[in-house]
Amino acid sequence: MKFDSYDRKKLYEEVWNEPMITVSKRYGISGRGLAKVCRRLGIPTPGNGYWTKVKAGIAVERKSLPEIDNQCELKQSELQLDKLNFLPQDKIELIRSVCLKTVVPNQLLNPHKLVENTKKFYETKDKSRDYPRDQVLHISVSTPLLHRSLLFMDTLLKTIEALGYKIMNSSKDTKLFIGQEEIKILLVEKYHNVPHEMTAKEKSNKSLYGIVPRDFDQVPTKKLTFVIDEYHVKRKTWSDGTRKQLEAQIIDIIITLIVSSEDLRIVREKFRERDKKWKEEWDRRTLQGELQKKELKMIEELCEQANDYNQAISIIKYIEALEKALEFSTDEAQKKEMVKYIAWARNKADWINPIIAYDDPILGKKHNNGQYEE
Repeated sequence: MKFDSYDRKKLYEEVWNEPMITVSKRYGISGRGLAKVCRRLGIPTPGNGYWTKVKAGIAVERKSLPEIDNQCELKQSELQLDKLNFLPQDKIELIRSVCLKTVVPNQLLNPHKLVENTKKFYETKDKSRDYPRDQVLHISVSTPLLHRSLLFMDTLLKTIEALGYKIMNSSKDTKLFIGQEEIKILLVEKYHNVPHEMTAKEKSNKSLYGIVPRDFDQVPTKKLTFVIDEYHVKRKTWSDGTRKQLEAQIIDIIITLIVSSEDLRIVREKFRERDKKWKEEWDRRTLQGELQKKELKMIEELCEQANDYNQAISIIKYIEALEKALEFSTDEAQKKEMVKYIAWARNKADWINPIIAYDDPILGKKHNNGQYEE
């Protein structure tokens, strides 16, 4: 049976005139299922022992049916499920089923744990004391809007979890995990600026010390605004308007949150591809740089070898000149010393020459036979 076909007033009369189990059979659902429907519609139900007291003739107070000004009555055509064509059909059907049952009631019944903690926090007189802020939702509203805010967030969080998504609250933010994406959300009250009226003390400070007070004061408007605090989403805010309050827009918000998760996934994929291309380009340039560095080192060594070769040839020519000069020497002692020197010089020329690469007993090798070593 479709949720939107329930007659709220009729169901209220039924559950107070007959036990829940009797009424549930009429609707073809379990007693627990009917109790859930009543909670969703903001219908109060009899407590434990109610029917025992009635049978005993004891007068029992009957809770009145509260008005729900912001009930969200949606038809399937208004769900805009065509925006969710990126999801499998069974997921779309789940969203259809859950959204048709989603309504913001006027009473906070069986609140979500985070909503319950947030309520306790705001009702705490001394907020300066240590408090588990990771258990407090990120809402910023004045006291008159607190009840509405808790009702709205309670409905939103329960719906998100009913759709199989997760909630992550920390001391820094409140996030919904839809698919693989994190979506940061806020619930705030709009403020407007009004000219600041100086107090007597401010006037005195201005006169005596030249301290100029602020020009404007921020005054709460008693209008709620829901914010998707993500840069890469198409729509970010919903607010109380003249025709619709925020509660009547909750389904649009839920659908948009799911669509936003896909938008964020696409952006993330684009960033991933961009980063991949950047890395590939970085690796290419790094490799190119390493190759260039290696090539320059080889050129540097080539030039050094060429210079050494020219130097070795010059030494050999010099040695040849010494040998010719030696033929005309008559000083035997000098000739003997010169022969030793020429032998030493030839070895050094061979050591300098990269082609010969003589392994000097003292200096070792200067070149490796002209071969470049990796």
